[in-house]
Amino acid sequence: MKDINKTVTALALFISVVACKKENYDTIAIPSIIPSDSMTELFYELANAIPNSGIETCFTIAESIQVNGDCFETIYPRNFFSGSTKAHEGFSCSLENEIYSNGYKYPTLATYFASTKGGDNSPSSLPVELYMPNSNSFDIEKEDNVTIAYQRPDTEDWTDGYCYYRTGDKKYIPLINEEYLRSHMTIIILPADTTEYTKPLSEEELAQYIEKQKGIKTKSLVSGGLITTNVTNSAAVGEEDVLTTTVAAIRVNGTSWCGLISNKLKLAVYRASGDLEFNSDGSLKPSGTCHKPFVMAIGKDSLRNFDWVTGYYLFDDDWDLHEYDQKIYFVSEHNIGSELKDITTRVTIGYKDDKPSVEIGGSANVTMHFTGYSVRRVDNQLSRAAALANITNDLGAGLYNGHTVYRYGLADVVYYHYYTDIQ
Repeated sequence: MKDINKTVTALALFISVVACKKENYDTIAIPSIIPSDSMTELFYELANAIPNSGIETCFTIAESIQVNGDCFETIYPRNFFSGSTKAHEGFSCSLENEIYSNGYKYPTLATYFASTKGGDNSPSSLPVELYMPNSNSFDIEKEDNVTIAYQRPDTEDWTDGYCYYRTGDKKYIPLINEEYLRSHMTIIILPADTTEYTKPLSEEELAQYIEKQKGIKTKSLVSGGLITTNVTNSAAVGEEDVLTTTVAAIRVNGTSWCGLISNKLKLAVYRASGDLEFNSDGSLKPSGTCHKPFVMAIGKDSLRNFDWVTGYYLFDDDWDLHEYDQKIYFVSEHNIGSELKDITTRVTIGYKDDKPSVEIGGSANVTMHFTGYSVRRVDNQLSRAAALANITNDLGAGLYNGHTVYRYGLADVVYYHYYTDIQ
């Protein structure tokens, strides 16, 4: 896509402008912004090409999302356009024919398909997702209209598009917001999600991981490693021991951390922790590092229902005694927006009498580097001593399987700590 000729982009822009001026409703009129980048043009053109290839195909897509969509109420071109059913095959052919027969309307799409018809650049390879919000609340056979829209290049909180009727009529919708999506069956074209999500460990994988910590076989494991009681003396888990901390359950209560015109919350967790470094004379030189333990996707139904996402996401595979505390950041990642600037935070080092300690021996500044289009939602400080002393305490957010629930803004988090004695 990056190699699409600038001339094609300019042509698409010119056609869009002319169409709007003539009030030609063969294309979606966008009053405030005409898309100019090639990816946005592709989504824009596809939103017109799909209904123009046959209004019934829009209802076919809606039915496919309702029946075969994933937990994000989404289907993907590779699964839909390459489907074995006659409806899918017919839609793929009709869409290609519409694009090839009217290339002047869809210059970016036509360029994308230009290599070989039905080859790698067929509809099944389109870099998009097809999303239908509130998909299970509609009886498709009884619906007489469907709205087609796409994610605008300037906002995730609303969009515009066209409502298509089985009669062949259509109506421009200048504002598609939450209220509209609740009462109108709508298919939204989103950019393909290329995020590499963290895969949580299974119980067996986690057990194997703990056994392999520091490359030696453990002498003993306490309750299979999992700590199930409060540890008021955190020094009992010393520097030589391994304290592996996972996030065993997490939930985000509500949808306000993700945009309306998005099918999921992409939640990233960052942490800053202190390190031990020494000057040439042996004196302590406090330092720290930034980590991104995991990024996960949470569907909107789960957000609305306050569902727990479970698994074993590694938070810190060896929370050493000298890491007196950690700074935790919750960040939502988005398809559009601006880069989140680096920030500096401060972490504390546990050190006394020339050795790691539960007592504070210094502090260090850590530069937090956030990736992609991100929004910083909430952050907090978590000390090692407090984490171990509050394994089973209700701190106000309740308990999860007998373990403490920590509340960070909209996010509830349950940590599981595993202790391995290697002495």
